[in-house]
Amino acid sequence: MSTLLTDLTPLIAGIGVVIASAVLVRTHRLSVALPVLLDFLLAAGLLRLTAAAPWRAIITVAVIVLLRKVVTWSLGRTAPTPGSQLAVR
Repeated sequence: MSTLLTDLTPLIAGIGVVIASAVLVRTHRLSVALPVLLDFLLAAGLLRLTAAAPWRAIITVAVIVLLRKVVTWSLGRTAPTPGSQLAVR
């Protein structure tokens, strides 16, 4: 079972890259596509973690989750809200 989970992690990560790329092409917004990619990478990391859970793997996943939260938060702060427009003088 652990070999199957380990073998699935690159597949899940690859699917994430493809789907995030499609979202980026469709929306032209990195602030929408990047969280999709990071969610898939998180899923792949969690699958790998379930296969073998040494402390190093747990710390790695914690760092990935923290990175995802920080990047998503910072993109949300800098991205304009829908419907808002810059004033043109």
